[in-house]
Amino acid sequence: MPVEVLKLVAVSCMDKTITLWDLSRKSVLLEINLPNGGVHSLSYSSTFQTLITAGYENMISLWDIDQQYFDCTKKGRLVGHASMVTAVQTVEKTPMVISTDDLGCVKVWDLRTMSCLQTVELGAKTIVHTVVDMYECGRIAFVGARINILEFEDLIYIKNNLKTAEVHWPIRVEYNYPLNELVVCTRKDIRFLDATTGSVKKIYTGLLSNNEDDITVFKLIQQNKKFILGDQRGQMNLYMYANGELLKTLKSHHNEVSSVKVDYVNKLFISAGWDSQVLIQKETKTDFEVKRRVKNAHFRKEITQMETSIYHNVIVTGSNSNILYLGLRILEIDWDA
Repeated sequence: MPVEVLKLVAVSCMDKTITLWDLSRKSVLLEINLPNGGVHSLSYSSTFQTLITAGYENMISLWDIDQQYFDCTKKGRLVGHASMVTAVQTVEKTPMVISTDDLGCVKVWDLRTMSCLQTVELGAKTIVHTVVDMYECGRIAFVGARINILEFEDLIYIKNNLKTAEVHWPIRVEYNYPLNELVVCTRKDIRFLDATTGSVKKIYTGLLSNNEDDITVFKLIQQNKKFILGDQRGQMNLYMYANGELLKTLKSHHNEVSSVKVDYVNKLFISAGWDSQVLIQKETKTDFEVKRRVKNAHFRKEITQMETSIYHNVIVTGSNSNILYLGLRILEIDWDA
């Protein structure tokens, strides 16, 4: 199986090992031993930079391959099949992994959370040995004694989306110093690049609740352990940096989110939007609580820029009216008055 991102070829054998080859040098760069269940199927997710292996057991292993030192780390396991896994396949450009077992059970997994999204029963008479990714036409094929084809519910959207060759320009770029990563946010996805080589390490897609929405704001927080996304509908969500898991939902605006700032001293999240509002929220154990709300800040005009100063306790907002407004965070401000 080609691992195009690393420019290697992965080979699985009956000797319970996986070898990764550099064909230009005709040499083995990495060998992975799987003594427990061996391996009969493997797949690689270029989107999430994860090697996926299935052997003669009821679980699937996930591996992370370091692009610089070519060593391997086990990221986790997908556990949920009641019998031996017979096939596994990634669905590129999505976080989905499809697996089957010898009881005719099909499971759809989310690589970000390592959890099962859906289970489909094909019947014990259907032993699947190959899963074919047909995402371009919105389907997945299961090959065994017969061929079963399952269709995605959002078939029309998938086809229309793939036909449109859209270039996603960056709207925000940040540098994660501890991991030496460039984090590039576009309107549709977040890409993590190795700052030394420039190669893509992983891509998070489908983070918003509606795939047709665009990301408008991206903010790394809490020492790059989490990040916030805002969209054109005014929704804001908090995600885990390591796997893209949705953690919490912030209180929303009524229109596009244009800016998000964080006051780490007082643990406050400050956001501005095209609804001419500024929201100041504080995170609780289960939710976010609005502490201050500035309404009609620019007399119904869209807030396009915002900066905050913790030292001066001031929020500065701007719009296309060429006027800047300054407000104190400690006051209950009603700019309608």
